[in-house]
Amino acid sequence: MQNSLISIIVPIYKVEKYLNQCIKSIVNQTYSNLQIILVDDGSPDSCPEICDKWKCLDDRIEVIHKSNGGLSDARNAGICIACGEYLGFVDGDDFIKEDMYEKLLYALEKYHADISCCGRYIYNAVSQKCQKKFVSDEIKVYSANKFMKEILRGRIVDEATWDKLYKRSLFENVQYPEGEINEDIVTIPKLLIKSKKIVHIGEPLYYYRVVLTGISKSPYSKKNSIVLNHIYYVEKIVKENFKNIEKEVNVFKGRYSYSHLYKLSLDKRIKQEFQNDYKEYIKIFKSVFLNVLFSDSFSVKEKLFSILIWIGLFEKVRKIKYLVYKGNENDT
Repeated sequence: MQNSLISIIVPIYKVEKYLNQCIKSIVNQTYSNLQIILVDDGSPDSCPEICDKWKCLDDRIEVIHKSNGGLSDARNAGICIACGEYLGFVDGDDFIKEDMYEKLLYALEKYHADISCCGRYIYNAVSQKCQKKFVSDEIKVYSANKFMKEILRGRIVDEATWDKLYKRSLFENVQYPEGEINEDIVTIPKLLIKSKKIVHIGEPLYYYRVVLTGISKSPYSKKNSIVLNHIYYVEKIVKENFKNIEKEVNVFKGRYSYSHLYKLSLDKRIKQEFQNDYKEYIKIFKSVFLNVLFSDSFSVKEKLFSILIWIGLFEKVRKIKYLVYKGNENDT
């Protein structure tokens, strides 16, 4: 197994506080045949110097210094110089268990899969506490169709790039959409179209750091408007390439519209600025309301507030919006 080269791509931007921990967790992997690609995406802090210092310490490390182009652009730059038979991704403010890639590669080769994935820890940077997510006591093997269904449901796996190991060949003619957020959800279906088998090892091996300044915690902005296009794009590509998946597509549309309705509701001025987006999310959500109501992808609390959205009382309970939002953060 040590003969297989894994290229690990690390997009880096304004993460100087966490970068050493991230790189150290990769360098110290029990699986050593690695090409470690650090992509400095024009970071204005000390990240470029940190990258160069690590390059001097480990000859498996390659560094790309480029102008800022966003997460997708950084990943694509790394993919362009990747030499490995397999590809992995680690975000610059996260870190991984020392045996993550050994276990992912072992499972991928044992089950002759195209993608392997693991569970994760949601790591609170303030409290330093961890919450396990997407874990199980058994290894699960999926067809691409079944795995796509589970991603759309969001209960066992999701579309995140970084908790998976991929055959390099899957990325031929596939790139992350540059200049966009939420890039994973429009990329993973393209990879699954080329896949036959995916294995989930169930064990949490990736530490996803939750920080208040992260993209997922940022207020709604013009960049978020692309998510509406993503919802319709995913619906189209999935219906064209996967079978018996309409119910799961509707659940996905409900999850995404629900989460962005809450994101918009946190600031009255922002909601007013993006009134058209808000109305479109309402429209999408109401179109799949019954799927939401009878789906195990939503908690009881989320279903209760879904009913409020349906009957038009969502705005009248705005006074408890922060409590609800806090509850949603805890749920995840």
